[in-house]
Amino acid sequence: VNDLPDIYVTCIFQDSRGFLWFGTREGLARFDGVQMIKYYHAASDSATLSNNTILSIEEDDSGNIWIGTQKGINILQKGTGTFKRFATELPAIGKHLSCNAVEDIARDPDGSMWIGTSGGLFHYEKETGVFKLVLQRHSGNNMKDPANIYKHCIAFDSKNNLFVFMGNAIYRSVNKGQSFDTLPGFRPAIPPAGHLDPSFMTIIDDKLCYAYQQIPELIVTDISSNQSRKIKLYQFDPKSIPPVQVWHAARVNEKEIWVAALGDDNNRDFGGVFVLDNDFNVKYQILSDRNDPNSITMP
Repeated sequence: VNDLPDIYVTCIFQDSRGFLWFGTREGLARFDGVQMIKYYHAASDSATLSNNTILSIEEDDSGNIWIGTQKGINILQKGTGTFKRFATELPAIGKHLSCNAVEDIARDPDGSMWIGTSGGLFHYEKETGVFKLVLQRHSGNNMKDPANIYKHCIAFDSKNNLFVFMGNAIYRSVNKGQSFDTLPGFRPAIPPAGHLDPSFMTIIDDKLCYAYQQIPELIVTDISSNQSRKIKLYQFDPKSIPPVQVWHAARVNEKEIWVAALGDDNNRDFGGVFVLDNDFNVKYQILSDRNDPNSITMP
């Protein structure tokens, strides 16, 4: 941890060669098993990162590493060690992105790239080198409806259909972004307090798993039946206090699904990792122990 550019890690990615990449608020790092190589923005060098706040990391089918930052995309070209920047000029479309923050990058099974940004969803085709805006949200008359796509909000199912969690809805495309639909089960009601921002979305065993910010529930929707279920993580222990937010979920082996959650400043011990079985029932919870340096750490 002491070798990272910053202790606040925003994203972790393992590439096809086994290297681990760490995005932080103060730069990028690559760990090869022996040493940590760090990358930073340098105002006088256009071959460096465009910004030190790293939001997302992905690899394309040529082995280049795509870095989403607070100010556009940077592609670390394989074998060169230098970055190619994609500017974030407004309102240009085409060779540029029309926004700044690149929260999510996902590689399509066909090799093209999908980019989730503060301005909507873009599709990048390698053959043309053009970013195409394919999904954008507009402000309504009565309620602010932002276009932001947050971290871990682009995913593909086993049929290679595209799912995007944006605003207060999940969109699906079966034709590579030519058109999108929203399914009734994927759009929970907005509470009286107002707009809900996405926390994350992923697909596990062809089930959509997603959560909203500041809501201590994991929502699981079967894609084939469109049936949804809310998993209240804290109910497995009546004495526990609910976490503030569910951050992410992933299958770690054939029998377990791990869900990362965050407690508030006064109750951090009620976050941690919840371990679920294949039916999404909570088995147990892994907590942070401030007195044990080998336990899971909490922000």
